[in-house]
Amino acid sequence: MKKCKQFIKKWYPFLIVIGMIVGPIIYHVVAVQVEIHNLVYGQELKDKLDSYFTQKDEHAFTPEGTIQSYAINQKAVERTPMGGVRISVSVNGDESAQVRFIVTRFMPSREISLGAIVESQEFKDLLEGN
Repeated sequence: MKKCKQFIKKWYPFLIVIGMIVGPIIYHVVAVQVEIHNLVYGQELKDKLDSYFTQKDEHAFTPEGTIQSYAINQKAVERTPMGGVRISVSVNGDESAQVRFIVTRFMPSREISLGAIVESQEFKDLLEGN
């Protein structure tokens, strides 16, 4: 017990400095991950995606529409070097019919924008069958 107290007493200032250096770095990493999660699974992006798919298929999400549903592939969400988030969306539960987006949040308005849209050939064929 005495050795433990001596160790803590001797290394206490170094532990404080290490905590002051590592703490903000860990906090920043966690804050970025939380922001990405809130962006990708928030209502505003859902509204933008609904709008995009209804532009592609005017009867989307209705019984007579070709596009019935979509899902964001959780494993394909990644941060881009320029600050956006790259997501991949599968349509109608088909992993081959995908649309990839770069989602950007503009500051200070915090408005979301869909950019760099890439549609797979299977998705285009699905729309052609409409």
